[in-house]
Amino acid sequence: MPPSQAGGNPAAMSAPLTYGIAAKAKHADCAAFFFNWVASNKTARQIDVTVGGSNPGGPAGSSVPSVTAGSVTSQTLAAGNVIGKAGTSMDFIANATSSIFAQGWTPELQKMVGGKQDAAGLLKAVQAEYKRELAG
Repeated sequence: MPPSQAGGNPAAMSAPLTYGIAAKAKHADCAAFFFNWVASNKTARQIDVTVGGSNPGGPAGSSVPSVTAGSVTSQTLAAGNVIGKAGTSMDFIANATSSIFAQGWTPELQKMVGGKQDAAGLLKAVQAEYKRELAG
């Protein structure tokens, strides 16, 4: 999470509870009910934090359930607030479609780590893959 340059904004990528419902799911309404419960029920949200160790998301204005003071989870949640306020967070890249993840993000990130791509080039390439997939 440290900035790439001293004094810069911290940055990170994460997203809790990354689930989806298939367009042709047989019982999509049941899945949607469950996901709503997980995101909005007080006990379910506490389980999310206790077991998963990350912010449970949910409706805007929802408070994060309590955690043990000084624990790694409490430090992680505090760091998430720093990132969120700085406006330098992005969604977890695996939340992209499988094609964009496999054809865009993964190879471009590998190029960047290998010194053959910069951040601007990576974003341009991923956007091009996104447009290619939409056109397909």
